[in-house]
Amino acid sequence: MNIKKTIFNLLLITTSFLYSQTSGILDLRTDYFNNFEVYYLLDFDFNNGRNNPDMFSYTLSYTPSDPLGAPIRITLEFEWIATVPSLNMNNKRIVYIMSKPFDFKGEVRLTTKDLDQNMNKLYYTDGRPVPISIDHFEQDIQQLKSVVFQTGKLPAGSYVFRLNIGNEAGAILKSQTQEIVVSNPTTIELIAPGGALEENIEVATTFPQFQWESIDFMWSERNCPSCGYGIRVVEFNPARHSSIEEALHDNANPLSG
Repeated sequence: MNIKKTIFNLLLITTSFLYSQTSGILDLRTDYFNNFEVYYLLDFDFNNGRNNPDMFSYTLSYTPSDPLGAPIRITLEFEWIATVPSLNMNNKRIVYIMSKPFDFKGEVRLTTKDLDQNMNKLYYTDGRPVPISIDHFEQDIQQLKSVVFQTGKLPAGSYVFRLNIGNEAGAILKSQTQEIVVSNPTTIELIAPGGALEENIEVATTFPQFQWESIDFMWSERNCPSCGYGIRVVEFNPARHSSIEEALHDNANPLSG
């Protein structure tokens, strides 16, 4: 009888401990995410996050059910994944930051400037520090940097930014994912029907098929289903238009391709 009672008490204590660790409301929300079509990789400095551009802000909060309840123990995980067909990158992780488990109770604002390999604290919105240390850091952006040095911009592709909040067992409790799709069509060449305006090229059909290409970005439904080109077909009338730009802002037929 005493053995059963002891076992019951141990189970009760264990259950109460687990409840105190998980009871409450954990919330992760996006305050803003600046989805720049062309973003300069060289602006990021994961040796000193204070130099990073102000790209995003998240608010993380934990409120125990009991105001005097214990904090929750969590981990913070950030990864930046690139899919760049021209560089044969497919879901390649180029930046990864993983914290050690830490106690958390309150609300913090997490921005791009907080993320670096030397992260040692965050701050609650009431000013209290949140001690934190990095358990794992990876960075493999040299190939992208080489392209940025040559062209001044990110190569066309998909760039995914993911923030995970997990527990000590490795389970993800909250997650936010954002994606930037970069097209960078810097040089577009009309293939057909083509030619300079002064050449007065005649088109024999009322249903011409327009073809054009860019050496920097070629659309594909697989790599970038939301990307593409758009054109406006207008009549250039020298009696009414002083320039091509003026004609383009006149009545036109918007087409997409």
